[in-house]
Amino acid sequence: MLSHKTEIILYAVAQSTLEIKDIFSSFEEAALNIGLKINEDKTKYMAVSKQERRRIRQNITINDHNFEVVKEFKYLGPTITNDNKLEREVEMRIMAGNRSFFAMQHLMKSKLLSRGTQIRIYKTIIRPAVAYGSETWTLTKRKVNKLLVWERKILRMIYGPYRDSVTNEWRGRYNNELESLFELENLDRYIKANRFRWTGHVIRSNDYRLINNVFCERPDERRSVG
Repeated sequence: MLSHKTEIILYAVAQSTLEIKDIFSSFEEAALNIGLKINEDKTKYMAVSKQERRRIRQNITINDHNFEVVKEFKYLGPTITNDNKLEREVEMRIMAGNRSFFAMQHLMKSKLLSRGTQIRIYKTIIRPAVAYGSETWTLTKRKVNKLLVWERKILRMIYGPYRDSVTNEWRGRYNNELESLFELENLDRYIKANRFRWTGHVIRSNDYRLINNVFCERPDERRSVG
């Protein structure tokens, strides 16, 4: 049986439900030939399209299997949605970063650790949780701002408040003060570096690999507005 530990995503480029059914039938036959059985309860179906009217809303039946239609699912960490947008994934990554920070809260707020050590914890444990899978992200200014707001919140908790020398009152640190203290690339530049690094891997890959073919593909159709 194909268990949750043997997750497989069957991605099919098809123009009709009939084509999807044919592809799945071939997949199921190949699985049965090697003694594997489809786990119906753990198998979901999702149609990806920018046009809402093309997204299937009801369950699909194939070869006596009834598969639930979902709007999103997680695969190897990232969240994939039926509108192929990143908003949900960015939200999930920020939540993962928050969980990582609060799991380390006893260290991040400890007076026994230097700020330098706490920054290293942020760089090596907390920030990667937010940037996981970011190599394939296409970020808008709005999404970048959301990520930077989260990062500045974490840095303010690490560096603590600032006592104004004029008013003698405590206040939160300004953005430019955080940048001066952090002295490293912010989350936006960190993600861009990840994307460039991944692009290099793709370019160096063999010509016959699927990822290289997708990267070099030039679609005939024009991209729709939006």
